[in-house]
Amino acid sequence: MMQATFPLAQMGRLERVLQRLDQLPRRTSAFAAPDITAALQKEFSQGRDPHGRPWKKLATGKPSHLTASKKLRRQTRAALLPGSRMGLRILFGSRARVAGFHQTGTGSMPARRILPDKGLPVSWRVALERAHRKAFQAITRAQ
Repeated sequence: MMQATFPLAQMGRLERVLQRLDQLPRRTSAFAAPDITAALQKEFSQGRDPHGRPWKKLATGKPSHLTASKKLRRQTRAALLPGSRMGLRILFGSRARVAGFHQTGTGSMPARRILPDKGLPVSWRVALERAHRKAFQAITRAQ
């Protein structure tokens, strides 16, 4: 027969950790936002979509103006959802309408995607996994 003992003094800490676990999604989002913002900014620098595919060149053959212009790039970032809601959102600031044209393309302009079109990009997944570990450790190590 197997017998296990558990020190009752640890039950209080366990109870506190379990009560804080509901904070895990929001803390994960908070830790991931800067890394996803950095991944978005890297897209602009490299002229690539979130999956690493190059943006189409301009009709003149020059690289996309999104790599040089700071108008859209400056305000593009990942941020927590407002209030106590859980998750992230991508903000484009006052340039949101322009971002939509680049995301989907138009009759005279090919799409130059800023957001993923299919699946979660590797850089975003890595950022979320790292943030999740960090948030979980912060919750379970807190007294």
